[in-house]
Amino acid sequence: MDDKGGSERTVGIAKADLVPTEYNLLDEYRDFAELVAACSAVADSLNGRLHSVTRRVPTEALEVERGFLHRVPDAPYSVAFGESRSVGWSSVVSFRGARYSVPDTLVDTLVWVRVQGREVVIISGEGSKATEVARHDLLGAGGASIVDSHYRERPADPLHRQPKAKRPSEAAFLALGEGAKLYLVEAAASGARKIETRMAEAVTLASLHEPSAVDAALGTAAVAGRFGAGDLESILVHRSGGAVGALVPPPEHSLAQGTQMWSALGAPSATSSDEDEEGDQ
Repeated sequence: MDDKGGSERTVGIAKADLVPTEYNLLDEYRDFAELVAACSAVADSLNGRLHSVTRRVPTEALEVERGFLHRVPDAPYSVAFGESRSVGWSSVVSFRGARYSVPDTLVDTLVWVRVQGREVVIISGEGSKATEVARHDLLGAGGASIVDSHYRERPADPLHRQPKAKRPSEAAFLALGEGAKLYLVEAAASGARKIETRMAEAVTLASLHEPSAVDAALGTAAVAGRFGAGDLESILVHRSGGAVGALVPPPEHSLAQGTQMWSALGAPSATSSDEDEEGDQ
């Protein structure tokens, strides 16, 4: 139906069969999905019977006409997905003043957000790889819809956390053994900086020495609280050379000025001290 009368007739059918009125005794639709399902049911009933003008069944005619139609592209236009949004560190996106959660694996990525009826639909990916990752009720400005299943389960015992690799470099470090895992947990707990650099150094050392020796040195460093530059190499050399005193944790921070810079000047000799004492006498 491509003429004016046909279009008006289609609107009339929709009003009679789909829009709730006293005439058709339909209940109100609870959401947009119910309306979509009702439209599909009406379309199936109409397209499956003989058309009064063409004297053909629409579904059968469509199969014949498919041979003359161009194929629809696999990759839909991204504008059909909605507006682009960045996923923040807390695994939520902001849309029209409200916040909606997405799976935490999408942190620091770009997603598409659109309104469908009374719902917010969030899509990840582009083209044929685009998939729906979340669906929320539409909220007003200032609202937040957070789904617990979007976040990975946290350990029940925070004192026995096990680090998990998110990158190949992290996997290579944790593969060294239990010492590497302990090192990472203790370093994070102490607030040590440049841990990624220390991890890369450990992997490099493992290619030059026995991986088990590097893992043992990492465990020693974790217990002793040694997370600085060169600490791991020093421990590894001492462990391989023997005759090393026990490592002790570093002293706590103090506002008092350290004496390390005075060591370069050298300590006063015993002779000079004796001479000073004699002079004083």
